[in-house]
Amino acid sequence: QRKIEDSELRLRTILDTDPECIKLMDENSCILDINRAGMQMMEADRIEILIGKSLLTMVDTRHQKPLAKLIRDSFKGKSGAIEFEMISLNGNRRWCEINVVPFLNAEKKVISALGVTRDISERKQAETAVRLSEEKYRTLVEQAADSIALYNEEGVLLDTNTSASRLLGYTREEFGQMRLSDVLLPEEIADNPVQFDVLSAGISTVKIRRMRRKDGSVVITEVRSQQLPDGRFLSVIRDMTDRIKAEEELKSSYKAVRSLTAHLQNIREEERTNIAREIHDELGQQLTVLKMDVAWLNKKFQGPDEKVNSRLKDLLTMIDETVKSVRRISSQLRPSLLDDLGLTAALEWQLGEFEKRAGIKTLFDAPHDELPVPDASKTALFRIFQECLTNVLR
Repeated sequence: QRKIEDSELRLRTILDTDPECIKLMDENSCILDINRAGMQMMEADRIEILIGKSLLTMVDTRHQKPLAKLIRDSFKGKSGAIEFEMISLNGNRRWCEINVVPFLNAEKKVISALGVTRDISERKQAETAVRLSEEKYRTLVEQAADSIALYNEEGVLLDTNTSASRLLGYTREEFGQMRLSDVLLPEEIADNPVQFDVLSAGISTVKIRRMRRKDGSVVITEVRSQQLPDGRFLSVIRDMTDRIKAEEELKSSYKAVRSLTAHLQNIREEERTNIAREIHDELGQQLTVLKMDVAWLNKKFQGPDEKVNSRLKDLLTMIDETVKSVRRISSQLRPSLLDDLGLTAALEWQLGEFEKRAGIKTLFDAPHDELPVPDASKTALFRIFQECLTNVLR
């Protein structure tokens, strides 16, 4: 009797010091015995409250039938486990995992079901957090306008998003059977291989790559790649077709604007040349004739009237100044030196005119030989020089 009592005491001590909930149940899921950890898990202060109480009353309705079947099966010699949500006597909820095995007597007969229950609330919370994170990740990835590809160091595609399917024409299932070499052109792999060593060093790369679509066509893409903390590699792929087309259109537009500007500049210079020539030839010739006539009148009508003599002299002086103005205006429109003697002589003359007009000392340094510059460029350089002097004067 003492040995039996000592054995039961040792068994109870072991059960009550075990950190997991241990209980014996009958075929109807009623509790026959339970240890101290189990009482704490169910938030009972006395064991009498739990003895004879059905475990199912403290289980969420979603899990009552599977748990009841698991306990009944143990009386048939079967073992099993299940996860369920427990509702304590105080109404608190926690996730648990129970392992149920047959409990045998000395004759190897099943007399009860032994259940070992552990609290897995933290694990469930972590799993839920991971699941929500994965769902959030998948939502973000699927909503991304750019194509996204996940792959390992062997180039095996692990995951892709919908944009990647739209870009290259493969389904996610087809991508799952492919490698990077299946979408990159052979010459792309040979000339510009994926730099796994660089990515593994924590360095991100940005490359322009040509990829093969499912229909065999080629698309030019911009690929940004990096290594993730878990060792996998991530690439964000952007279709460059529209951008390249817009760059080409911009280049064409820029070229057209340059051509138009050059054409307008040529027309402007031609007009200036024509106007300068007409002023120099027509107006200059007429002024010369006018000066000759006034000089003839000055000689013929020299008399005692000093006012008339003075007026004639003033008229000759005015004509001389007018001739100088005509020459200056003509030179500003299109200096004849630029066509007759070249760019260097025209620049030197323009600088001299600036020095006289502005009162600023200048120094002209140029090669002795004339620069071999096309006429259009020669005119453009001369106009730039004129503008620079204007800015200095301002």
